[in-house]
Amino acid sequence: MLTAVMLSLTITLFGQTSHVVNISNNTFSPKELTISAGDTVIWKNNQGTHNVNGKTGTYPSNPESFGNNTGSGWTYMHVFNIAGNYDYRCDPHYSLGMTGKIFVDGTATGYSPVIPATTAGERILIYPNPATDYLIISLQSGDEEFQSIRILDLVGKELISADVPSGISYQRLNVSQFNPGLYIMQVEINNESRIFKFIKK
Repeated sequence: MLTAVMLSLTITLFGQTSHVVNISNNTFSPKELTISAGDTVIWKNNQGTHNVNGKTGTYPSNPESFGNNTGSGWTYMHVFNIAGNYDYRCDPHYSLGMTGKIFVDGTATGYSPVIPATTAGERILIYPNPATDYLIISLQSGDEEFQSIRILDLVGKELISADVPSGISYQRLNVSQFNPGLYIMQVEINNESRIFKFIKK
């Protein structure tokens, strides 16, 4: 049964899409982009000194912040898990009209660090998602207990496996050595298996 669940989840994960925005001649191309929640946008700086600034300090109506530092020859990517409309700009060339828009349709595919995911009655907090160095999984209900946690890649190869002592409701997992991409987490809780996914930046 787990194999069938894994296969179904893998198909769903591969259904998510990456979109490329090329940067040259003081323009973002395409300037406007419509994507689905869970999709990745990759900015490639092909020419000049630029940045991507979609910070909520600059655009308070953005559902979340994203952006990088000013420089040349870089590639920057961000996974948009929250639906909504996003504005962004290149700070050095904003006066030249170097701006962009991203429209994100649908429902978030990742788990927010401030909004627990609710699955079959329990509240499970998985954050940060996307993760950089560490991934934290925490049970929000005192009636639930971990038994084991496994992390697998999309083809089902086990990367981390840990049996959790009784009474433990919080785990911090080191994912710093993982390559960027999508991963599957299998959690045994109260003798029942749960499947989640997370993104490694």
